[in-house]
Amino acid sequence: MNLKNLARVKDVLPKMQRSGIYEVRCQCGDRYIGQSGRTFQERYAEHRRDYLKLQKFPTSGLPGDATSSIARHCRIEGHSFDSTKIFPLHYCVKGRQMDRLEEYYTIKNFIDCNHSSYKVLNNIDAVFFNNFLRFVLEFDEQAIS
Repeated sequence: MNLKNLARVKDVLPKMQRSGIYEVRCQCGDRYIGQSGRTFQERYAEHRRDYLKLQKFPTSGLPGDATSSIARHCRIEGHSFDSTKIFPLHYCVKGRQMDRLEEYYTIKNFIDCNHSSYKVLNNIDAVFFNNFLRFVLEFDEQAIS
């Protein structure tokens, strides 16, 4: 092995130890798109903690929107959070690029769900707004209302 080959050797971080854009998929197929500047593993654990907190309340008396959408969905629908799966979609660091990528993946999922049986659990009003991105993706907010 020479120095040139040694320079190419990298310690690759496991997927769940990275940050970026992710999708959490419920057993029913519904999806939540999120971003995290922390590791995916840490963020997924936060969603799980939210679910466990919601277990203390009857479904008719859940606290406000301060909890994770996927945790709230699982609690209301009676789905086990253990049956959810997280999928990294794009690796990146916190910043404007991450905000745009989250918007892209969220809008793309809203468009795709119109042709499928799953729902997107994100609140579209809470996603960063970029007119150009919405134009390029031909996103019609009226179609999801």
